[in-house]
Formats: sequence, structure tokens, C-alpha cells
Amino acid sequence: MTAKGIPDNGIPDKKSIMWQLLLIILPWLVLYAVDNFYPNLLRLLFGPFVRVPTFVALAPFEILLAIGTIIAWKRNFPQWSYTWIGTLYFFGYREIFEIVLGLAPRVLPENPELIALAFYGIVNPLALAFLLAWITRRDWLYACLAAYPFTSIIMAWYTLDTTPFLVLSTSLVLYGFFAVLFLVLQSRTLKFASLLGGTLIVGGGFFLYYWQGVRSLLFIVVRNVLILVFPLVVSRSASRFALIIRNLASRFTQRERKANSTSHRRKLLLGVAIVVLVASVVLTSIWSYSSGQLRALKGQKVHATPEDGMRELVASSYSGVEKVELVYGGESVFDDLWFAEAHVWAASRSDGKGFSTRDYDNPGWYFLQVQSGWVFVPESRFPEIIALGKWLFGLSE
Repeated sequence: MTAKGIPDNGIPDKKSIMWQLLLIILPWLVLYAVDNFYPNLLRLLFGPFVRVPTFVALAPFEILLAIGTIIAWKRNFPQWSYTWIGTLYFFGYREIFEIVLGLAPRVLPENPELIALAFYGIVNPLALAFLLAWITRRDWLYACLAAYPFTSIIMAWYTLDTTPFLVLSTSLVLYGFFAVLFLVLQSRTLKFASLLGGTLIVGGGFFLYYWQGVRSLLFIVVRNVLILVFPLVVSRSASRFALIIRNLASRFTQRERKANSTSHRRKLLLGVAIVVLVASVVLTSIWSYSSGQLRALKGQKVHATPEDGMRELVASSYSGVEKVELVYGGESVFDDLWFAEAHVWAASRSDGKGFSTRDYDNPGWYFLQVQSGWVFVPESRFPEIIALGKWLFGLSE
């Protein structure tokens, strides 16, 4: 990636703005179409009760992102492409995460949770930091633009099947609005402020809609703001860091062998200290979030089994239920976290969302085991993180 930043050459023409806006929102329109029609096509081809894995169901969407990123690379990465890069990173990471979790019991059968902890708590933050730092080499605003989908619209659209259409459409309109502000505004400060506004309003607004307490909202808002601000911090300290590195390299070449050995030890200790610091922050965040969510779940209704919980949720979420078939029910990495999926033939859903082109709905819900049974955990509460904190720190509700 060449070191070419955003040019200060005035406001782009209207046609260019509309074209870039279309490309910025295009992936989400494709995701909606893929989610509603592609799994049905696979079931039509391979049988009505086939369980479509996530990486298969999202394959056309991710292929589009990959091809678009390659085209953008050939065109020297126009502005719209950075939102594609950020979106591709998130969904690509999630697919790799699902594969790793599937292999974890085979690789480390005694404690497969350790692999999930290492991947989620260390690999993902470092990989995202590396990606944003790499883009910052060209322009820190481009790196913020790559982080923008991750900090704003991702959560509403990642839970696409359970999010009402009105929330989806509103989040997409606001996402596009703040992207247009980024494209139109000339001041770099205002460009950054537009992305920050989108992060707070789109990302934070989703969690206000699904209110789950102040702790949950603060956790998400602070995390998203830190991700968005990270490229700015890196850019401000990059020149100073480069100077320090050059000085260290100069000293390294001038010292004797013993001094070189000491320098190696210092760098090793510094690297270990950085890893320990990152791990400590991640572990503290997991503990704080998991313990808060477990306290919030105390008021939830307890079910004898996840299957019983799913049947009660179907009864309360649908009207005119004709038939219910349990498609899948099993552990989701952790022994005390289950995912249950069903096919429901009913007249309508309580949230007003239709069944698209099929005559049944395909809901899936997470259930967490507590001392007295199983409780339903909405996907927007990150049930994997709660289960990870529960297992890692021995938390109880």
C-alpha cells in the first residue's frame, strides 16, 4: 500500500459521492439478499432439513468482498474500499473463529476453551491492531474508515435474523449518512468526527434499542471508540516510534556482543510486558462484562433444558404456530452454552418480520446453563463471551 493520503483538493463532485456511497452500502444490501435467499436455495438443492454452516451461508457475500478488495487494490484503493476491507476482516475473522472452535476439541480435547480464549482474547485484538496500523501508513483517516463498519453497523447486521427490518434499515440509512459526511467534509477533523458520530449513534443506538443495562452499553461504546481512535494514536506516535527504533538500531550496531545480548533481553522483556498488558486488559474486560451479564440474567426465566426453552420462545415469538421441528441442538464450544435451531411453521412473527420466500422460519437461540437450569441469552449480548468468562473465572449467576 503506497503512502498516499486523502488529498485536500476540495469537495468531490456529486456523481463521485453518489457512486462511492452506493459502493459503501452495497455489501449490506448483498448480505440481506444472501441471508434471505441463498440458504433456501441450498435447502432446495440438498434437502429441506440440511443445516447450512455459517461459512457456507455467507460464502457469496464474502467472495464479493474479496473480489471487491482485489479490484480496489488494482485501482490504488479508493475511499469506499476501506469499508469493504473492515467488513471483510470482521466476517473473515468470524469464519476462521468458527473453524478454530470446531477443531479445538480435537486439538486440545482436555481444555478446548483455552484455544477459544487465545484466539478471541489475543489473536483477534493483535490482528485488528496490525491491520489498522498497516492502513495508517497511508493515512490514519483511511484506517478509521476501515474500522467504521466494525464500530457502527456490524452488530445490528450480524444478528440479521433476529433484528427487525426497521432497525436494519434505520442503521443502514444512518451508516450511509455519516459516510456521506466523511466524503463531503473537507476538514480532516470533521471527517473523523463524522465517523465518531456514526460509531456513537449507529453502534450505540443498537444497544439502546436492545437495552441490557449501563454496563453492557458502556462496554460496547468504549470498545468501539478505542478501535476508532487507535489509528489516530498510531499516526501521532509513528514518527516518534520510528525515531526510537532507528536510535535503538544504531546503538545495537555500535555495542559490543555483551551489550547486544543485554539489548536482546530488554526487547524480549518489553515484548513480554506488552503481551501481558494486552492480555490483562482483555481478561479484565471479559471478567467485568461476563459478571455483569450474569447478574442481569438472574431475572430471566429458567428452563429445564434448552429444547424446553426453545419451545417456550417459539410460543411467545410466533402466532398461529402449526408445526415446530428441532433442527439442531448442541454445545457451542463450552459445555454450559448450547445453541438450538428450529423450523417453525406459523402465521406470523411477533416482531412483524416475514418469512421471506419460504413458508417457515428458521430461528436459533443460545441458552446458558446456570445452577437451576438453562436461561435464554440474546445473541446481541455476546453469549460466547459470557460463557468464556463463566468458565475462565468460575463465575456463577
